[in-house]
Amino acid sequence: MRDEMVLAVLAAGLVGFIVMVVWLVYELRKGNVEGAPALFGTWVALSVLSVLFVLVAAFVIDNALFFFFGNVAAGIGLILTAAAVFVTPIIWAFVIRHRARRKGAEAR
Repeated sequence: MRDEMVLAVLAAGLVGFIVMVVWLVYELRKGNVEGAPALFGTWVALSVLSVLFVLVAAFVIDNALFFFFGNVAAGIGLILTAAAVFVTPIIWAFVIRHRARRKGAEAR
């Protein structure tokens, strides 16, 4: 069961990343944001680094949960890890888009 949960975490991260790439490409093609390629690169770098940090922290926490509380707690921890991995690129996309639009509005 634990292996399937780990695969679900990785799949959630991949789906979240693909959804955000499609959404950001759509936003960039509309031309609402100046410096779009730099923003896209920033988003990719921040997303990858954040997801790696979340996965390393989750590895330690999930193993501690498994050791102290058993399979059920570790499974819940993996579900929460999948949610965090899925949401991380989305949060960074909103933060970067908001800051870029605010900078664009200030420049006008």
